[in-house]
Amino acid sequence: MYYLAPTMIMSRIAMSKIKLNLIIVSCLLIQATCSMAITNESQFFDLVSKGHQTNWIGKRLIVGWTKERCIAVESMVVNKAPNIRYSRSVLPDKKETNRTQTGKRSRRRKGGRKEQLGRQREPLNPRSIKIVTADILLQHQKLIRDNYQLQLVEDNESICWRDSQLWSIKPRNPDRDRLFKVWVDSETGILLRVEIKGQRNQWLSFLTQIQFDPQSILEEVTQYKTLKTGDKKQEYRFVSRSEAEKALQRELILPERLPSGFKVDQIELMDISPTPAAHIRCTDGLEVISVFQNQGRRRDRRDRRNNIRKEKISDVHVTIMDRADVHIYRWTGDSVNFTLIGSLPESEMAQIVESFINNP
Repeated sequence: MYYLAPTMIMSRIAMSKIKLNLIIVSCLLIQATCSMAITNESQFFDLVSKGHQTNWIGKRLIVGWTKERCIAVESMVVNKAPNIRYSRSVLPDKKETNRTQTGKRSRRRKGGRKEQLGRQREPLNPRSIKIVTADILLQHQKLIRDNYQLQLVEDNESICWRDSQLWSIKPRNPDRDRLFKVWVDSETGILLRVEIKGQRNQWLSFLTQIQFDPQSILEEVTQYKTLKTGDKKQEYRFVSRSEAEKALQRELILPERLPSGFKVDQIELMDISPTPAAHIRCTDGLEVISVFQNQGRRRDRRDRRNNIRKEKISDVHVTIMDRADVHIYRWTGDSVNFTLIGSLPESEMAQIVESFINNP
């Protein structure tokens, strides 16, 4: 027994050294993995930034669909460095998008009222179209790095007859299900194709044409400036919090807390009757939630769809409408009307409502 004791002590020392070495190796592997992830993210954003500085024009087709409906729009896209970047709708025509889209005719009742036969479909609202652009990726780069995991899936894949890199972008929050796939041109950095997939809907956008000819770019920019001069449509008015409160003549109500990873991005002032409204836009980089605030009597339109319910949140009656791609929450507190729109899980949407109610 006396002879075995030194051997046992030496064995314990050796085991401790082995454990220490294993811990050091594990730490080095974790550090290498993190470093590789940061390198991959930098590679992605560097390539997108290159495309942002490339002069080009093209046509982009955007398609969105759910189990019940499908919408599509084609746009002319212009990217002329350093600061001319826009898209204008080509198809469908604006006049067509303003009409109610139905599959059946209508008939006139006695007294002159029309009765619509069949179920009405929701009209296409261009602002509801979800698309990821280079502007969004670069503007919210820090938020995207913090809230999403970027991974290079395929280094050389052919899209639109061009070599591209396929990247997946997944939320770090396990409760959020929206997944993004982005195909980036390996040579120019242009976003050739983007897929957005969630439980409720899917969106696909891809370029059908690309041109790099300087003369064609100049002609399109000139045409756009001419159209913009003749268009009397009011531009979005993005203001500071103090400017919004001055226009509203009251304090702007902000939530007590936002969902994990979100921050207030923009405040838009909207001139609507009878009183102006504030549109507070919050984002985690890719997901967006919107909150509208205005005073005055709310005039709720009659809606015959069945996907409307009422619930009590923090002792306040809230009307909830489930649409194909978003949840809409409406309530009134202290003479202020609130409308919350977003596609986050219902549990998180309810928490946002509660946060507004508890922070008057």
